[in-house]
Amino acid sequence: MDWARAKNILLILLLALNVVLAASILNRMLGGGADRELYTGVTRILDGRGVQMRCDFPRQIKNSELLIYGDGVRFVDNCARALNINGATVSGSVEMLGRESLRYTNESPDVFLAASTPPAADTEARRFLAGAGIDIDGFKTDYITAYTDGGYHIQYIYDYKGNLVFDSRVEVTLEGDGGVSEITISYREIKSASLDRVMDVIPAYQVILKNYIDGGVVIESISIGFMGQNTARENPFIESEEGAVWRVRLDDGSVRYFEATYGDEIFLYAPV
Repeated sequence: MDWARAKNILLILLLALNVVLAASILNRMLGGGADRELYTGVTRILDGRGVQMRCDFPRQIKNSELLIYGDGVRFVDNCARALNINGATVSGSVEMLGRESLRYTNESPDVFLAASTPPAADTEARRFLAGAGIDIDGFKTDYITAYTDGGYHIQYIYDYKGNLVFDSRVEVTLEGDGGVSEITISYREIKSASLDRVMDVIPAYQVILKNYIDGGVVIESISIGFMGQNTARENPFIESEEGAVWRVRLDDGSVRYFEATYGDEIFLYAPV
């Protein structure tokens, strides 16, 4: 074997590899710099409008699958029966807000949870719901709001294979003494994901620039997920295909939703 020739070939291959790696690193650096410049400019525009950002803009989200929605009445009915059968409504009441939502209220709670910290409140609320026969294992802890009296409001969002379903949620309100004063449940079943179809997604910063013109707001978080937009369902048993939405949450707890392809504002469907 001609070792001198083989060594020269190896040296050429190593040099070529180094060139490729250097080009890749340079391309990333230039791209990152361009991104930084873009988002710096967006933040500057928002500052000029009086819109304050307390979170980063989600990036690298260019498209999304669609979800196939079904009917959530069975889950909600089971929750209503569980609350009644297991005695949670001894001094409270369950109100059906629609086919797929309910509200349990108790002005004189007789169940008290050891909720001294937000994580403890989360753990205790989940334990309480499980004990009442309400399964929220598929729900992600979304937000925990602490009240000045020591109470908490906890919101859980359904997580379908990594996709947040904003209109499938469970909310639990705890008083300062740990009493469970309110539970709100809304649920729409997810049949599957539409793997053969995807939708384009407008960047989050464009949504903010389009919809937040006036100042005086502080944006706490921006997240992408799904929300049923088929509000007038003549036949609730017919499946519907729903696209992604951007959710923007402000520091005062208020939330707005925007269709992810064009950035137009949409609203949670009203219970019927």
